[in-house]
Amino acid sequence: MIAAAAALVTAAGTAWMLTGRADGGATAAPDPTRSNPPAHGTGATAGGGAKDKPDSASYKPLFTDRPLRIGPPAMGAAISVDLDTPEVSSRGRIGDPSAEITYLVNLMTLRTPMAKSPGPSPEDCRQAVTSAPLPTAIPSTELTRDGTVNEGDRLCTVTSEGNLAMLRITGVTRSEAAFQPPAFTGEVTLWTIPADHRR
Repeated sequence: MIAAAAALVTAAGTAWMLTGRADGGATAAPDPTRSNPPAHGTGATAGGGAKDKPDSASYKPLFTDRPLRIGPPAMGAAISVDLDTPEVSSRGRIGDPSAEITYLVNLMTLRTPMAKSPGPSPEDCRQAVTSAPLPTAIPSTELTRDGTVNEGDRLCTVTSEGNLAMLRITGVTRSEAAFQPPAFTGEVTLWTIPADHRR
């Protein structure tokens, strides 16, 4: 009897050491109320992917690569270019508040600050407008001889309606006549500007 009691005590002690319970049974399932809460501020979604940027922090395209032809202007007439639409009117008027460009036989006027973008992204476009705008008035002689605006240029501006426009010049047709300014073909892409970039 003494030997049997000693064996029983030894078995119970072994079970306690292995399981933490005197009865040798399995440990209880973890209490879900005691589990650690998910970490905050990690930027991860439930699926494990990166958290999307807020809508206010991204440029949203309104349209992409809309074709546009500008000029050449007729003698005594003004061409108005509205990049928000985009539309070109051969019967435009000087001072048209909706126009970003006014084109006369002797002068192209950039009515909103415009710049050549080094890249195709809206961020490149916006930065160029802020840092390196072109002259407001470009004489037709510069457009004709010096090639101030060339094929492949990306002309960017904040439009009269507060959008970001990029006019990519796809072709320049220069006339043999000295008095005739060139015609331009291009494609317009328009984005809305995030609130935190409107400065």
